[in-house]
Amino acid sequence: MKKYIFAGLGILIVLTIIIVFGFNGITRNAVKEVNTQSANINFEEMCKNDRKVWMKMMPMINGVPTGNPACYGCMANEDTHFCDKEEYFAFVDKDHDQVIQ
Repeated sequence: MKKYIFAGLGILIVLTIIIVFGFNGITRNAVKEVNTQSANINFEEMCKNDRKVWMKMMPMINGVPTGNPACYGCMANEDTHFCDKEEYFAFVDKDHDQVIQ
């Protein structure tokens, strides 16, 4: 009888671990899928969909101008303005990963 209880308990623990870690993986994949789908729309639409401000300004990272000329781009937060959509997407991906963890 004790063998069956321990076997059932072992199965329950294994299933719980699979469910918890599996859900985490599914969540990460869903975020990456959303980001991949958003790459199909243009940079300005992506910025506005993320409720960020699209404007002309010198690129800036953490409040420090990069030295590049002013351009239309996305004001990701009060200290960061991206002119390049790939840099913006990388910033958004990093931001989502921090939220999930």
